[in-house]
This record gives sequence, C-alpha cells and structure tokens, in this order.
Amino acid sequence: MNNFFLSVADNLACFVSAATVALLGLYFYDWTTPFQFKSELSEKDNPAFGIHITGYIIGLMIIVMAAASPSGGELPHPVDIWVFGGLAVVLFRFGAIVTDKLILPAFSDWKEISEDRNIGVGFVTAGVFIATGSILKGALTGESSGLLMGILTTVEYFIFSQIILVAASSLYAKLRKYKHNDGSTLTVIQELRDNDNPAVGLSFAGFIVGAALVVSASIDGNDITSMDKLFHVLWTLLASSVLGVGSMLLIQPFVDKAVLPYASVNNEVGQQKNMAIAGVNAAFYVGLGLILYSLTA
Repeated sequence: MNNFFLSVADNLACFVSAATVALLGLYFYDWTTPFQFKSELSEKDNPAFGIHITGYIIGLMIIVMAAASPSGGELPHPVDIWVFGGLAVVLFRFGAIVTDKLILPAFSDWKEISEDRNIGVGFVTAGVFIATGSILKGALTGESSGLLMGILTTVEYFIFSQIILVAASSLYAKLRKYKHNDGSTLTVIQELRDNDNPAVGLSFAGFIVGAALVVSASIDGNDITSMDKLFHVLWTLLASSVLGVGSMLLIQPFVDKAVLPYASVNNEVGQQKNMAIAGVNAAFYVGLGLILYSLTA
C-alpha cells in the first residue's frame, strides 16, 4: 500500500513539473517574441497567428511529453523533467529563429503573420514547430551516461537535425514550383510572400513535418554512453535523413498522380489555392514520413 501511495505521489510531482514546464514554455515564447498574444488572439482575431501558436503548443506538448517519460537518469524524475524540459524549451525557441532566418529568409515571419495575416506563413511556422518538437522528442528519449552527456547529446542532436531540416526545406522550396494561367511560374517562397497562398503553406508544412519524422527516427530512443556512440548515431542520422528525405521528394510526383489522378495538384494548390487538395497533399507527406520512420527506427 505504501508503494502505491509513493507511486501516486511521484506521478503527481512529475505531472506538476511537466505542466509547469509547458506553461513556462508558452509564457517564454510570449515574452521573447514581437507577438502580443492578447492582441492577436482576442482583439485582432488573427487566424494566421492562431494557426502559428497552435503549432507551437502542439510542438511544446510533444517535447514536454518526451521530457516526462521515464529516464532512469541520475536526477529525481521531477527534477529531470525540469532540467531537460527547460533545455528543450530554450532550444525550441531557437527553432522559431531558424524558421525566420533560414527556412523563410525572404520576409519577416512576424510581419506576414501579424500585419498581413498571412495564413500560408502561419501554416509553415506551425509545421516547423511540430517538426522541431518531433526532433526534440527523439533527442530527449533514450539513456546517456550522465547529466552532462545527456545535455550535450540533446544539444548536438538538435543542432545537427536543424541543419538537415533547413537543407530539406530549402531544397523543397527550390524544387517545388507552381504554374499559373497567365504563364508565370512561382516558387514556394513567392507564393507565400506575394500571393499569401494558404494552400502552398499547408502543403509545405506537411512536407516539413514528414521530413522531421524521417530525421527523428534515427535518434529516437538511442542510448548514448560515449562520444564514439554519439558520433556513430550522428552519421547514421545524416545517411538515413538524406535517403529518407530524398525518397520523399522523388516519390511525391507519382503519389500526386496515383492519389489524385483527376486533378493537377500543381494547379489546384498554386493557381486555385485549393485547401482541400493541399490538405490531402500535406497528409501524404506526413504519411510518407511515418512510413519511413517505421522503416528507419
């Protein structure tokens, strides 16, 4: 009976720690960005910001879930949640900077979401948050040889994975082009910046999440006991990510034809801004990522 009450008390302490980290993560983002949550959500009723912050919350809960999973580390479990959850929240915040400066470098995410109410950019940033949360989930699971090794592993996983995610997103943005009836051909960035195209943003977000699933498969649950083991996992991560993301890019045109033979995805998403087709397209990117995750993990 005593063991039962001790278990309940420990679970309650862990829940309080996890909930506190989640709330602090939300407040931390509010404090460190130009966005004014109250104004965007309640006064301006901004749908682009609503999508943006929804992605942030989902990604945040993914990393808190990972931090709260049993670790068997040298710290008490509630303290372990605080340490690694707090570290992940800080890294998560850097993920937003990466999006603004490297994935969408042609414009200011803040201006597009807050001033222009650009739903397409809202989808992309939400996708990056969910993707970053998935990557950090992989970095936070598994065992390490000590506290410092655990922190080092988490940071290195994050940096290495972000580089791969930025490279994959940039490659997609360059390769994917949309033809219009006036004869023009626009890139993903041009569609988002000039046309405020929500369908392109949703499709791009699906690809980013799918790519992140591929990346996270190689690091999810790995036990790191030495630097040699860490370097081996990083090389495996690079090789599997290149193969996985490359497969996603190569197979997508065939998926478009097989799943939607009655419509041109390029025209529907680009010219017509068809959210229904974009949603299906995004879902298949995520689906491909899940399949490749199961084959790689």
